[in-house]
Amino acid sequence: MYGETVIIPAIPDFIKEFGITYSTSSWILGAYLIAGAVMTPISGKLSDIYGKKKMVLIIMCIYTVGVAVGSFATNIWFMIIARILQGVGISMFPIAFGMIKLQFPIEKFSIAQGIFTGVFTAGSAIGLALGGTIIYHYGWHFALLSMVPATIILILLMRKFIHITEEEKGKKKEQQQLQKHPPILKSQLTTEYCCVFTKIGKEERLQVSANENESNILKPKASFSNKKLLSQIDIKGATTLSVTIISFLLALSYSENIYTSSISDFMPTIILSIISIVSLILFIIVEKKISAKGKAADFPLIDLSLLANKIIILNNIILMIMGITMLMVYQSISVLIRSPSPLGFNGNAISAANVQIPFTLIILIVSVSAGIIISKFGNIRPSLIGTMVSSIGFFSLFLFHSSELLISTNLAVIGIGLTLTRVGSWNILLEHAPKDFLGVSLGMTAMLFFVGMAIGPTIASVYMQSNQASVKGSTELFPSLKSYDMILLQVFSFH
Repeated sequence: MYGETVIIPAIPDFIKEFGITYSTSSWILGAYLIAGAVMTPISGKLSDIYGKKKMVLIIMCIYTVGVAVGSFATNIWFMIIARILQGVGISMFPIAFGMIKLQFPIEKFSIAQGIFTGVFTAGSAIGLALGGTIIYHYGWHFALLSMVPATIILILLMRKFIHITEEEKGKKKEQQQLQKHPPILKSQLTTEYCCVFTKIGKEERLQVSANENESNILKPKASFSNKKLLSQIDIKGATTLSVTIISFLLALSYSENIYTSSISDFMPTIILSIISIVSLILFIIVEKKISAKGKAADFPLIDLSLLANKIIILNNIILMIMGITMLMVYQSISVLIRSPSPLGFNGNAISAANVQIPFTLIILIVSVSAGIIISKFGNIRPSLIGTMVSSIGFFSLFLFHSSELLISTNLAVIGIGLTLTRVGSWNILLEHAPKDFLGVSLGMTAMLFFVGMAIGPTIASVYMQSNQASVKGSTELFPSLKSYDMILLQVFSFH
């Protein structure tokens, strides 16, 4: 997360150095998140097959290459390729959560998750604090390059000290129990929503087990290791999903021209929207076929049957909205701080970082506290309270953002609400995901979360690109004050 937020204060620098528009600049964040969204469920599945530690190490190596390459970028296309490699790194997120579940007893799980989320957020705070200083004094190239030695050290430490022994013990024990007690096909869906979610997944697999005369369908098949890697991945699903997301974001980027009088200006939006809709339909068809036949990738990129569950889909929608709103704020606040007066605060990279540091520090503190609160009061109430608090914070930010102090204060309130909601939402999913398919289940949800994060900066950049004004003494155009009002109103409306 340090590597992600360290470049946020440099967004105006990318726009100027690469000679790109505000809409194009959204792809610096978007490419990273799209790659993460597509790779997350794939990495989750492979972690169930080959082991969580092995997959995290591979992902970390790819991420290190991406950071190193990005530090030498000389144009936007070079940077986007590097950001795609870095985006693979974000797919370690749900695997790491799964590793925590395997290592901690249930009574300490929510506390461990809160600490994990807190440290996750601490990286964001450090990235903003150091990023602004490094960018101001040495430039954004060195800010990215500073990540390389850190990731190499982390890879070496992880390889030596992280051991997922309980995972293998749990699988062997479950296999022995299933051999002694054959699965019963009769439905027992009489529990609360969370248990129904787990039982649905188990019953589907037990049904397949009976039809194929296999004794252990809940355990990843040993034959996976003898197949080619590509045969174990939902390639068609990944391709159609990528086309859907990219064409949708491009359609959003071109939407700033939709109200012009020229047909040629808004035709790209219409064409890209049609491509996005068609590819989405194809994606759903592909996923349904894989779910029905149980062939090819054995598990689809998105398990549509799980999304049909009202609680799960509501949880995923909440996380998607969080991703959208967080990145809309990240994208726009840095530009607002660094824009010249009276369209901004005439700040530098350091001031752009400092305004957002209280937001990340509050999240760090509340994350640890949220784990303790949820362990005592459950997941639902803290999540609902968090949603209400963040909504109040976003509305206040919309009304009061005329100074850096007001922005920092409102972001702190937003941080409290978002953290309670995020920890509670992830905890609901983590507690009840099938153990042997933990990577797949969490990967699916994380993917939707990252899709939301990819949409956020695109929406913000469209408002900034389509509402611009000039300042005295400069021929350059900057986002107008109206653009920030529209962005923050849109953020509040999502909540």
